[in-house]
Amino acid sequence: MGRLSNQFVILWLLLLQTAAAQGDLPAPLFASDAILEVKLIAPLKQLARARGEPQYLPATMILDDGTELSLRVRPRGKSRRRSEVCHFPPLRLNFDKSVAGTVFATQNRVKLVTHCRNAESFQQYILREYVIYRIYNRLTDYSFRVRLLRITYEDSDKPGRPVTRLGFLIEDKHALAQRLGGEVAEPESIPPSAVDATHSPLFDQFQYLVGNTDWAALRGPEGENCCHNVVLLTHDNQTYIPIPYDFDNSGLVDAPYAAPSSQLGIDEVTERLYRGMCRDEATTSAAIDQVVQARAGITEFINSFALLTSRT
Repeated sequence: MGRLSNQFVILWLLLLQTAAAQGDLPAPLFASDAILEVKLIAPLKQLARARGEPQYLPATMILDDGTELSLRVRPRGKSRRRSEVCHFPPLRLNFDKSVAGTVFATQNRVKLVTHCRNAESFQQYILREYVIYRIYNRLTDYSFRVRLLRITYEDSDKPGRPVTRLGFLIEDKHALAQRLGGEVAEPESIPPSAVDATHSPLFDQFQYLVGNTDWAALRGPEGENCCHNVVLLTHDNQTYIPIPYDFDNSGLVDAPYAAPSSQLGIDEVTERLYRGMCRDEATTSAAIDQVVQARAGITEFINSFALLTSRT
């Protein structure tokens, strides 16, 4: 009996080790950098005109091998849902169990960053934002994985001429937490002393690097929990690692609708402003060195990314 118990414990530990190793691996959707070709059939006009509390609507996604996936979609976000900003909103995709055995395996809810407007210039804004995510991936694993898509949209209510545009998917925050062995935290606010001192200096320097001031890592907007365009990840419920997302208001993207907050004292998003915490020189220098050491690889990635125009 004792031998069997010992064998069971050993087997259980091996299974735990295997599960932990698998947790470090990206999901199939984010394991490749190749552009994913899909068709999305959904009530597009309803999605574009939706206001107030968004409702999920039925949709179908067809993969390049002909596989059909059932899902529900709804508009998401705030500024990009306003008609004066975007003519087509970003979406949240909610898949059912039909994704098993496909590139979307293990995915449930995932964010889709869409083209916003049909003008070709907006394709470049999408690509710039995608590149920002990829740059941060090169600096730290504590970052959202992304996957570029070429999407052919077809309106299920009024079939007509399909429209094909680029977009990209963002890893779900709970999937990110599982990959990194932590938990998503949503406190009302956190004191500066609770911000992780190991990872946050790089976060601050990165936001400055890409010219992004549209974020808050200590508290959220009035009436909302922390934070703004930041997910807090914790391993111990005492310290929090800030993980950034939504870079369309950054200077590197420089979208025509982007404008800095009037409280910041800058006129354009292309004016850099450091909004991070004040730190000692050694800590700041170490974070800057981390960026400098990755510079060659980042530059090579950007130069080899053929979809970006030379002007970008």
